[in-house]
Parts: sequence; C-alpha cells; structure tokens
Amino acid sequence: MKKKALFTILFATLALYGCGDGENGTGGSGGTAATGGSGGTGGSGGGIGGSGGGAGSGGTGGMPACDSTANAFIKTLDPDADFMVSASDIVDTTDLSTDWQRLTLSLQITADPDLVGHILQFGFQTNASDFGDSGVFYDNVELADPAVVYTQNFNNLDIGGTVIGDDWLYFVNVFDSVGTRKFGYNEGLFAPNGPQISALVTGEGGPTQEPQQLSVFSDYNCCQTTNEGHFNGTDLVETNVFQERTIVAGDVGTTFVFSVDAKRGNINLGCP
Repeated sequence: MKKKALFTILFATLALYGCGDGENGTGGSGGTAATGGSGGTGGSGGGIGGSGGGAGSGGTGGMPACDSTANAFIKTLDPDADFMVSASDIVDTTDLSTDWQRLTLSLQITADPDLVGHILQFGFQTNASDFGDSGVFYDNVELADPAVVYTQNFNNLDIGGTVIGDDWLYFVNVFDSVGTRKFGYNEGLFAPNGPQISALVTGEGGPTQEPQQLSVFSDYNCCQTTNEGHFNGTDLVETNVFQERTIVAGDVGTTFVFSVDAKRGNINLGCP
C-alpha cells in the first residue's frame, strides 16, 4: 500500500518499560483531546505506566490516575487545512475484556473530488497522563474497500527490531490540563518496537492471534527535559500508531472497512 510521509507540526513492551520536536513527520491524526485538536502505543500488560505516585515513609502506594483512554480509528485528514479531520469512525477500546474480540469500523469517502489528496489513516490511539497505565493489544489488521487492500497479523515482523515495521507510523500530541494542544512530535517517524509507544509481543494471543501481537501504549518518556507530558502530572499525552495512504480519484465514493482483533492490556490497571 502506498504511503506518503508529510512534514507537519501536527501529529511497554513488558510491564517494565521519548520527547522533542518532530522530524520528517507525517500528518497528525486529528487528536481527540480537544476540539480542533491535531493529532498515533507493548508488552505483557500492554505498556508500563506509573502507579500514580508513591507513598510517604511507612505509607502505602498511591492510587493510579485511572483516566487513561484508548480507541481504534479510521479517519481522513485535509493537508490543506492543517491536517484537520474531515471524516472519522472511532471505536473505544478503553474497557475491553481480556478476551479477544473483533472490531469493525467503516468510513465512506464521499463522492467529492475535493477529497482527492486527503490522507486516510487507520490505527490506534491512547490518551494518558501522570504515568497512567494505557496498554491495549491488537492483531489481525485488515483494510478493505470492499476488496482487501491491506492485512497485517504481525507474525512475520521482526520482534527484535527497533521499529514495528511494514511502515507503521506514530505521532504524539501533548495537551494541557484544559485540552489545549501544546505541541506534537514523531522522532524517527516509524512506530518504535518498545520500550515506549508500541511493541511487538508474544504470549497474549488466542488461537488466531499467535505467535505475535501489537501492543500500543503511551510515551512515558514525554517530556522530562521540559517538565511536560507525563512529568508535570496534568498534561495529557495522546499517542497514535497508524497506517496511512493518500486518497486518489478511484477512492472517491468508496467505503473503507477497517477490522482488527483487540483485547485489554494494562490500561487503568488496578482501578476500580
């Protein structure tokens, strides 16, 4: 599938597992943390995430923040309008069970020739603050139009590599406590294979998800040097991991269907 990287200011492995200005970035994925926001996370348990603070001497550990969210998405973005979302379908994956389930999303590319050149993205997002746990597992990705145009079960990707592979991309947006976007970045462009943002993992699949799965979670290294992101206790870190393609004339009038297997990782672990 054809990919097109776009430079723009927009857009744990195992439960033991960075931040700066973006470089050679792709279009943001239309962040959901704020109206008009711009904006793509594994390991056992799906990411590291802090435990919400430690206790004083002789005390007990603090409660986690319990406010992480996650979703699967398919959306279009307008590169001539600061990559604002022009259409989308989103499924919440925050409160999935620990059993695998199949999710299906769809998005119609309306019969509007002005949509040619827009960006189609499909993938996964997490939103977390103050080191809150945020991991969710995904597998058996499929995009159809209605013929299948992309599939990925992650089994043949290099689990020892530095990136997920197959042109999976990422973008992180940081919002303040009232939902105003502060900045975004994607150092390296391609989605990393742990210890932050995303990772290939094993041992989390059922009969149709083995041997490897994708875990998506937050960037817990964001952003210590400036005391922002997870390091100030109030910012929201929106992490997107996704595939993208440019809409061509033949796509106009087509309905794209994005299907994926998903199950809960460690998102909001220990919360009521």
